[in-house]
Amino acid sequence: MPDGPPPTSCRVRGTLLILLALMAPANYTTDGESMLEVARSLAFHGKFSVPCGDGISLANANGTCFSSWYPLLSIAMVPFVLLGHAVVAVGGIPSRAGEEAALAVPAIATAGAAAFTAALALELGADRRRAVFAAVAAVFGTEALTYSRTLFAEPLGALCVAAAAWGLLGTTRGRRAVGMAAVILAILSKPQLVLVGPGSVLPALIPRH
Repeated sequence: MPDGPPPTSCRVRGTLLILLALMAPANYTTDGESMLEVARSLAFHGKFSVPCGDGISLANANGTCFSSWYPLLSIAMVPFVLLGHAVVAVGGIPSRAGEEAALAVPAIATAGAAAFTAALALELGADRRRAVFAAVAAVFGTEALTYSRTLFAEPLGALCVAAAAWGLLGTTRGRRAVGMAAVILAILSKPQLVLVGPGSVLPALIPRH
């Protein structure tokens, strides 16, 4: 299979639409609220610190509070927080309601992971129909569907891991650069994914004949 972007068939785009339709009406997780608070702070104050006294933040020696959760999801949510606030400002809706637009990030990340799953299936010899089936099965046949409806780090981590595997399997510099960048982002999405680095890079270093 030639190097190139992962396949974006109508079915993969349809997967995204289904996930968006199944979005939760509001965030209901403590860690999700903490990461959303960081996104608010980045969007409106340009800093990672958050208000103290909410019971989910940690204070440093200077008394400044920070979230104890992972930074990448908060960064990814910033454009959605800003977009949500712009939309509700036009409609006269309470401003906090606009931040629920950030709930789209896990759904988008899950659909992206599905696209890379299809690309990996093609790399392993599947035809296009089976590759799309693998992507759909990864989303709707695993816990990915549940995580896509929550502000957890797992969907973004899954996207980064899938992108890393796809990129490092490539033969061009550009594609391998994508893979290396995805490895770094995977660690930022969830530090426990640090093992993705050696696990992805070492096979890519094996000479191909």
